[in-house]
Parts: sequence; C-alpha cells; structure tokens
Amino acid sequence: MRHRNRGGQQAAAPDVHSHRVLLGQVLAANLVMTALLAVASQTAESDALLANTLEKGSDVIAYALAFWAVGRARRWQRWITVGSAILLVLLALGVLAQIARHFENGGEPVGGAMMALAVLGALVNLWCLRRIRRERSDSLSLQVAEVFTFDTFAINACVFAAGALVLVWDVAWPDWVAGAVIVVIALRGARLLFRRAFAKRG
Repeated sequence: MRHRNRGGQQAAAPDVHSHRVLLGQVLAANLVMTALLAVASQTAESDALLANTLEKGSDVIAYALAFWAVGRARRWQRWITVGSAILLVLLALGVLAQIARHFENGGEPVGGAMMALAVLGALVNLWCLRRIRRERSDSLSLQVAEVFTFDTFAINACVFAAGALVLVWDVAWPDWVAGAVIVVIALRGARLLFRRAFAKRG
C-alpha cells in the first residue's frame, strides 16, 4: 500500500521500512549462527551440525533475497519464494550425500557440542520467529522468512535429541538419523513455499 506526500508523489508505505529492518535483524543473527555452526560442525564431526550449517546458509540467502524483494511487485516476491524453495531442495540433496559418505566411512560426532549448538540455535531462532510473527503481514517476503525460521527451530530440536543420544549411547547413528530428518523438514518447507508462491495471482 502507498500514500501520497505533499508534492503529490507516491511514497513507500511505512511497513516496507519496518519489514526491511526486521529482515535485516534476522539476516544478521543467522549470519553469526552460520559462522558458529560452520566451525563447530568440523570440530564435532557431526552430520547433523553440518546439515544445520548448510540449512543456515540457505536461510541467510533466503533472508537476503526476501530483504531485496520487500516493497517490490508481487511477481518478484513470488519468484524469490520459488528460488528459496529450490534452495531447500538442493540442501536436502546435499545432506543425503553427506549422510551416505559418513555411513560408508564412519565418524565420531561429539554429542555435547551438538547439544550446546542446538540450544543456542534454538534461542536465536525463537527470537527470530517471534519477531517475524509479531508483524502479522501477508507479505510473501515475511512468509518465506517465517517458513525458514520455523523449520530451523524444528531442526535444532532434532539436533539436540541426536546429540543427547550420541552422548549417552556413544554411537554415531543418531547423528545420521538427525540428518535424514533434516532432509524431510527441508523438503516439507520447500513444498510449502511452492504452494504459497502460487496461491495468489497478482
């Protein structure tokens, strides 16, 4: 929605600025978490944390694209949404390849590190999700951000559970299972984004 200023020219609606501020904050938080996860996934030798890192990276790209799409025509927002869905599908394929590699070669994930990073990630994602839902907007850009943030929150819960099992049982397979669950979550998110992208015409 737009309004006119005193000169009769159109000015951007106030919510465009607020949406960009919100997405900028969410983008910054996820950039920091992606860097932390990238380091921790290599140290802990965890498929689940590596998958979480890749998912966080796709989050960052999706939030950046959503930031760019705010205030633009809905057709641009629609194709940004489709692009974000494709990112999730690529993520799922990458995680499957990683699980297959570790299943063949083995690995020793560190359960404590998995749990600690999952808790930190959950706190960050809870903050992001609450900020996004507070806007209560029908903007496709914010819908994309909400889907990615909610899925990441669910993934953090999965990583925490896998880390606990790895720590208690001293086995690697819960880490592989967590990676497979992340694939399912990513594909579900992609399907939802595709549906939202083409739910309306405009």
